[in-house]
Amino acid sequence: MSDLEQLVDELGRRSFEARLGRRGFPDTLRLFSDATAPGLANPPAFVHGDVGVALETFDRPGHPSRGGRYEINVAAYRDRDHDLFSFTRYRAAATQFVPLVRDLWTLGVRGSIVTSHAHAGQRVPFYLQESLGGQNGLRGFDDFRFQDNDLVSVTVESRLALLKHLDLALFADVGKVGADVAALRRAAMKSSYGVGFRAHMGLHTISRLDIGHGAEGWRFVFEISDPLLPAIFKRWAAFVQ
Repeated sequence: MSDLEQLVDELGRRSFEARLGRRGFPDTLRLFSDATAPGLANPPAFVHGDVGVALETFDRPGHPSRGGRYEINVAAYRDRDHDLFSFTRYRAAATQFVPLVRDLWTLGVRGSIVTSHAHAGQRVPFYLQESLGGQNGLRGFDDFRFQDNDLVSVTVESRLALLKHLDLALFADVGKVGADVAALRRAAMKSSYGVGFRAHMGLHTISRLDIGHGAEGWRFVFEISDPLLPAIFKRWAAFVQ
């Protein structure tokens, strides 16, 4: 395992307190350097731009039962301070909902693939890498459990209407990350599965509870959004000025 992979594993397993060096956790700044964790010691400011196109045919924007969304996005990050962390990210995603029994049983599927290309002599900062785990992907693992430059993931949900404003969901998530396309192909696929509940009102999901199981145990996720409709641009904006 490389030094960078060790860092990703460390940050994925421990809470955010590990990075702050609070009581009971080692200080990550003492364990790792900027050489082993790009951008750790002195995060730069970026010039950041995105361009993308999306086609959406959902019957309801925040609680769809039929239709799809298909997205392609290109994002460029230019290091303004050090000229060490410039890269371009390419993202494609597709979401589809199919009504198996109208107003009763719906099948939803989402797939995503992301690849990041660092310019010659450049690296992708660890805090801008793609991540899997928690919330909307691999819900049987902690948030940000797996991180790297490239990512592929697929989520499937089967939803059954229990009440007028409450659905039961059975879900399965699979995905993996890698430093580049070749590493992504070689990486082992991670998986999780579980059950959840979706509360919705009118056109939108207002809350959800997911109970997911993966290789590291059970996890509980509570959110106010549909898990198959994640934010298109998920970034730590504090680092992009």
